[in-house]
Amino acid sequence: MRKKLLILDDNASFAESLADVLSQQGFEVQWSAQASKARVLARTFLPDVLIVDINLVTTSGIEVAQQFARERLANGFVFLTGSVDMDHRQIPAALKGIAVVLHKPVAKEDLLSAVEMLSREGPELDGKVADSTPSRPS
Repeated sequence: MRKKLLILDDNASFAESLADVLSQQGFEVQWSAQASKARVLARTFLPDVLIVDINLVTTSGIEVAQQFARERLANGFVFLTGSVDMDHRQIPAALKGIAVVLHKPVAKEDLLSAVEMLSREGPELDGKVADSTPSRPS
């Protein structure tokens, strides 16, 4: 079964481009530029992983992820950020082990690795903190 990914980024061009790339990698992908629409979409699409920009115009991507987690609308979360100050230490405790922070511009390999890790089913993720932030070249 193909893994389902939902992308939430208020930059529609970026979200659509990312969706195209991930679709070409064999994932079933939907995207939205608005948090409220993403929540509605998630209820029918049932994504394995939510890929969300941390700095949305109308809300925080972290807040959206916390709502998705409470409502069990996704099993894992990839936070995308352009901020060099954001890293795994800012992930709320409730999302530790099911969330990864990646910095923009994100390398396709890093994103694919994070999605694969977070979309695995079974006990292999239990207790593991998926907060690895890839090293960035200096």
